[in-house]
Amino acid sequence: MRRLRALWVRIDDAAKPGRRDRDFNEELASHLQLHIDDNIAAGMASDEARRAAIVKLGGIVQTQERYRDRARLPFVDAAVAGPRLRRANRCARIRHSRLPPS
Repeated sequence: MRRLRALWVRIDDAAKPGRRDRDFNEELASHLQLHIDDNIAAGMASDEARRAAIVKLGGIVQTQERYRDRARLPFVDAAVAGPRLRRANRCARIRHSRLPPS
């Protein structure tokens, strides 16, 4: 049942990627702030506390990328990318065929 729910959440998220990213960014920011507050309470300066918190989380951008990679459905990405790539290749062939001979 847990795997089925996880699949459903992934499908739902694939349909609404903006919401997923916003929710995750908000959650990541709150976790980062909690770590910063803990570091400041431990006696660090604010800049040093922020840097240490980012390092502890593994980097903001890297964490976002890991989450996106984990949350994606590869077969859905392939299904969406397939027609786009075919259209791009077709347009490139048309542009190439219109070039004057060299």
